Amino acid sequence: MAVPTTLARRVYEMCHLTGSFRLRSGQVSDEYFDKYLFEGQPDLLREVAEARAGASSWSKTW
Repeated sequence: MAVPTTLARRVYEMCHLTGSFRLRSGQVSDEYFDKYLFEGQPDLLREVAEARAGASSWSKTW
């Protein structure tokens, strides 16, 4: 089972940031994905967890 497109889009829209970011490596990036932004949203985190639990094909990649 694949991740529903709408869920993936919501996570992307919540976590994808643009700007100038200095990464831990010292490199600068104009994009950053901040997973903590969706982890701080209980409803969205629940949907991600439920999608993950129902996606048996992901079990070998996570």
